[in-house]
Amino acid sequence: MGVGTVGGHLLSQLLQQQEKLLNEKHLKIKLTGVVDLNNMLFNREGIDLASYKEELKNSKLKPSLKGFVKEMKNLNLYNSIFVDCTASGAVADLYEQILDSNISVVAANKIASSSKY
Repeated sequence: MGVGTVGGHLLSQLLQQQEKLLNEKHLKIKLTGVVDLNNMLFNREGIDLASYKEELKNSKLKPSLKGFVKEMKNLNLYNSIFVDCTASGAVADLYEQILDSNISVVAANKIASSSKY
């Protein structure tokens, strides 16, 4: 969630390392959902890391925290990881619900990282 500076750099790094991760570590990373301030995009089969910006821009789905979490749960993909690259307390508030759905959470969210637990 969040493809600004931090999220955009993460996806760029994944694109650059995609082949190496697959060949050397036998690790296939598949982006199945992405959201920015204007749109949301999901694809069970995977979103191309090289063209996600254009696909996201052309998506008709409007961004919604509840909608994003609901779709993650509906996809019910094995070894799913939710990556939060926002600075939103509202997103951090969803971590427990996401974890309860057996989806791992990686937080680059500075609000979540500095909040009381």
